Order: sequence, then C-alpha cells, then structure tokens
Amino acid sequence: MTLQVTSHSFSSIQHEWEQLLPLCAVNTLFITHVWQRLWWEVFNKDQTPILLTFHQGSEPLGIAPLMRDKHTLALLGDPDLFDYQDFGIPRNHEALFFSA
Repeated sequence: MTLQVTSHSFSSIQHEWEQLLPLCAVNTLFITHVWQRLWWEVFNKDQTPILLTFHQGSEPLGIAPLMRDKHTLALLGDPDLFDYQDFGIPRNHEALFFSA
C-alpha cells in the first residue's frame, strides 16, 4: 500500500487528532490537540508549525506535531513546560510510523 503524508493546519487536523489519540499508548494532556494548539497560540516565537499525518491506505499510522525554527525541527512545545512531548502513534503501529 502507498504511504501518504499530509501537512495540516491546527483546525484541519483537530478531528483526526482527537479520534487517533485514544488509540495511542502515550495519551496525556500534553499531546492533545487542545494543549498543543493553546501552547502554540500563546508561546510560539516565530516558529513554523508542521503538523503531519501518516496513513497507509486508509489506516492512520500517526500524527507528528512538529515546529521549525530556521534550521531546527523539533517536537511542538517546550520541554520546560511539557511533561511529555511525543508523536501520536496508535498501538502496534510504531514500526510502520517510524519507518515512514
């Protein structure tokens, strides 16, 4: 099957993010759409959000909430404010997600 990677805005990814997160092994407040969007709206400092979804066919493989600051790509958020920073990956899809 074909791998699809799609870039999103916060508003276009909200529904999929909320549907996917309960299927993930890591499911904390800090990786919810609401928390990440709120952090972005209050604390971003001229970074660019890069919100990606990964699918193989119609099966979701995960969400990568990232941000870019000039030449640096990082998980969205601030490690000083977040207890967890992670990708949203459904259980048993980790190998497929990381190989993508």
